[in-house]
Amino acid sequence: MSEKVNARSAWVFCAWPGLAQLWKKGAVAGLVLAIGFALLLNLALVASFGWTDVLSASSRTVTWIVVLLVWSAAGVASFVQMRKEVAKETSKHINASSEDSDVAEEDDLLFVEATNEYLQGNWYEVERLLNELLRRDPGDVEARLMWATMCRHTQRFEEARRRLDDLSLRERAEAWSIEIENERRLIEQEYERDQELVEDPNATIDSAQTNTAA
Repeated sequence: MSEKVNARSAWVFCAWPGLAQLWKKGAVAGLVLAIGFALLLNLALVASFGWTDVLSASSRTVTWIVVLLVWSAAGVASFVQMRKEVAKETSKHINASSEDSDVAEEDDLLFVEATNEYLQGNWYEVERLLNELLRRDPGDVEARLMWATMCRHTQRFEEARRRLDDLSLRERAEAWSIEIENERRLIEQEYERDQELVEDPNATIDSAQTNTAA
């Protein structure tokens, strides 16, 4: 809201010659023009309403014509310049929004590709794609959660726990708290199952296959 107010009030500076350039860019030429116009206007006012004998009637008329010409010319020039500045800033915002949209679309495609590789069990490709996603956006919660899940499937349980711990500290992780806790539960279940198989190699592995699709 404040940016809009500032943008609108900026046009007010066009009413005084040189003030727009001085306010926008701190230009010395704008300061010189503003002071010069103030002196010229004061001269016209004093000669017309104060010391009327300073200038003749024709000189006073010429002075006021010059005041009006300077005021109108400088006002138009400032107005045109401000229009160009606003157009340039608007163009930058549009281009930035377009770039952000393109980046988001690329990220979505990368995530879809990572999901496809995940479903096929191509863990190397999944890790490569997730690494690229996190390089582009370190706060990508979905990518970090998928990475922890991939670690669980490849029996890297300790790494899976570390990645979930790190994910829980992320700003956007709160909305995924249920999924994170569910993943923690699956990690512990599969870890315990894996330990049982190590202790008893002859034990049935039917239960170990129950959550392979999770």
